[in-house]
Amino acid sequence: MESCQCLIYDKGEKNFLLGFSTFGWLYIDGAIDLATGTVGYYNDNEDIYTPVGNLRDEDVEMLSEVIQDNDWSIDYECTVKRENKVAA
Repeated sequence: MESCQCLIYDKGEKNFLLGFSTFGWLYIDGAIDLATGTVGYYNDNEDIYTPVGNLRDEDVEMLSEVIQDNDWSIDYECTVKRENKVAA
């Protein structure tokens, strides 16, 4: 999980997103939504998540287990706005 930059807690949906940065540590521009099993863009200025693809079920299970099995602290709490749901 070295590429994960932060654990985001969505207070509105009451679930977690794994946030990461494509170009460096200054801002989060991508995320994995564990509740929906999607990966997408994340705008950390406005807390907007736009899913662009679906993960395989086994990948979502593996990531969820990693979070549950490790003592992760929440790096950021917000209410995430979601745009453009990905078709299943």
